[in-house]
Amino acid sequence: MTPEFVVFTDGGGLGKTILSTAVVASISAHYPKSKIIVLTGHPDVYDGNPKVYRVFDPNAVQYFYSDYIKDKDFVFLQSEPYTHWKYLRQEMHLIEAWCDQIGVPCVTKKPEIFVKQSDKRSIEQYMKIQGINKDALVLMQWCGGIVPKEDNAVLGTQLNEAMHKRSIPKHIAQEIADALKHQGRQVVSLQHQHQEPLDGVATIFDRFGLIAALIDSCKTFVGIDSFMQHAAAALGKSGTVLWGATNSDVLGYDMHSNMTRGAVCAEPKCHRPNSFLLDKTGSGQSWSCPYSEPCLDFVAKDVVADVLQTPKPINAPDAP
Repeated sequence: MTPEFVVFTDGGGLGKTILSTAVVASISAHYPKSKIIVLTGHPDVYDGNPKVYRVFDPNAVQYFYSDYIKDKDFVFLQSEPYTHWKYLRQEMHLIEAWCDQIGVPCVTKKPEIFVKQSDKRSIEQYMKIQGINKDALVLMQWCGGIVPKEDNAVLGTQLNEAMHKRSIPKHIAQEIADALKHQGRQVVSLQHQHQEPLDGVATIFDRFGLIAALIDSCKTFVGIDSFMQHAAAALGKSGTVLWGATNSDVLGYDMHSNMTRGAVCAEPKCHRPNSFLLDKTGSGQSWSCPYSEPCLDFVAKDVVADVLQTPKPINAPDAP
């Protein structure tokens, strides 16, 4: 069967959308003659992707039904890969689980991002104005998850703590940044303006195209299980990822240096209290382990040593 349209929805945050581009690559291989339509809350992730015919924000789908569904030959692919039994047992990467759920053979576990030349030029200008040497630039993402709607340090701290215990404690992030600067590196933190900044560290957050161009321009990065590690994998940019209560085997990439605090998180000693489906509680909320601070209690000098020996990255593809 070769449907005219294949409609795919990702249903997640920025990191999941970036990861979904690998699934779309497999969909394209399985339906090579079909027109792929993606519904996502982060449509700019798919800018320039030649495998996609149309991209829609779910809140802006005027005439979608009449144009692509009614009396049309289509396939609708929607699933929640976090509920796949092999993912829940930590036996299958999320990308493979997603492909399996929608009945598509997985042909790649590498996401795809296409950086526009105009965004590259904008970042080059930004770096020139800021006096940033790309060979010394280390990007950092030490916090993630829901962005605070207001500049409130207490709220920001609470949201970080609710992020599945993936965000690095601020004092450790500060130690890492300071140690990198001491080694002659220029550190820029990718974080929203309402997230608490590190002392003496520049912060930036803009539209995704510019952030992707900045990641493509850096020497390397140090991050957490959040959007930057997925974007970096898509751009062929290797770096150091610090893992807490989530698992690099099913959410990470072999090209990165994936660091954990020993066996603390490989088999949580807390036995995940109140966890229903791994990272979800019984009410569907994000699970947060109350005892997992040691999972992210990294030693700054060890992290910095790993960052400084990260292999030189591969160049990213340009947008057509």
